[in-house]
Amino acid sequence: MTSSVDCGVVFDLLWRCATPRHQFASFYRWGKYDDCDDCLEDMKTCLKAKFTRDEAEAQRVYNEGAKNPTRVIWELKEKPGWDDTKGPQQGVH
Repeated sequence: MTSSVDCGVVFDLLWRCATPRHQFASFYRWGKYDDCDDCLEDMKTCLKAKFTRDEAEAQRVYNEGAKNPTRVIWELKEKPGWDDTKGPQQGVH
């Protein structure tokens, strides 16, 4: 077992993703529950690296599976959602 790889933070993120608070927030914000796939994949990668005997190979597995921490969070729109060109809806008072 490799001692240089610590999966504690990855486990904490997976645990947080599974909490009711996070799931309710996800449902409120995006209209669906979070399936936690990213966290689960990170945990699998970490455990694979943790149980690799060779230190160099473990570090390679861990770094290869690491996600880009600067990934895009927000998707920019071409035009704002409040700028509706259809005009006011008919029959709505």
